[in-house]
Amino acid sequence: MTLFLARREAGDPGPLPLPGTEVWLEDLPMGPLGTIVGEIRGDRVRLEPPRLGGEAVTLAPGRDLAITYPAGEVPCEARVVTVTAEPDDAPGLWLQVRSVDRMQRRSAVRVPVQLIARLLPDGAPEGAEAPEILESGVTEDLSASGVLVRLSDPVDVGSRARLVIHCGGDGGDVEVVATVVRVDREEQSARPYRAALTFPDIDRESESRLVKFLFERQRVLRRRASGME
Repeated sequence: MTLFLARREAGDPGPLPLPGTEVWLEDLPMGPLGTIVGEIRGDRVRLEPPRLGGEAVTLAPGRDLAITYPAGEVPCEARVVTVTAEPDDAPGLWLQVRSVDRMQRRSAVRVPVQLIARLLPDGAPEGAEAPEILESGVTEDLSASGVLVRLSDPVDVGSRARLVIHCGGDGGDVEVVATVVRVDREEQSARPYRAALTFPDIDRESESRLVKFLFERQRVLRRRASGME
């Protein structure tokens, strides 16, 4: 589903989704809950009351929360506070937006995900039909600034390589130049080496693709945790 930005006036905190967009309400004791945007009035947002076990969840005014959502192609997180509805407001959960953070600024957030990853020589020519593979592994967690990957053979700390991550689906393959910053060994594992790599020179396009992929992955994990999948 394509999502669009609501029209924002000067002084408004940032891009917010149009009514009808699905968002996630965060920082609740029962975990994140999905719901739908009803309307936006300036810096106030009305949500359909989230439901848990078929019952609407009520929240008292003055509670600090967050909502996460994609604004166009950019995942966003808005810090909000629950407020009392005004006399002419429609029924629902009303929030006042304090700030909006585009999630590229939160690229260090790590998400647990298992993906096939290949290490290629840093100098391998792009588009080579059969590039030399230094090592193949499986990711343990991933962010837009680094990855933890399990390998069968060790790699040298401080070495650089081209890393191809097979995200699958719309994510496709994302290729970055990575630097090995840590290697640990676990004896009781088919892939005993756990290598931490960073992406110090990641380009904006690759970072955006990873952020978008990770945002969607987080939404899937939240749905599963809340029993929606």
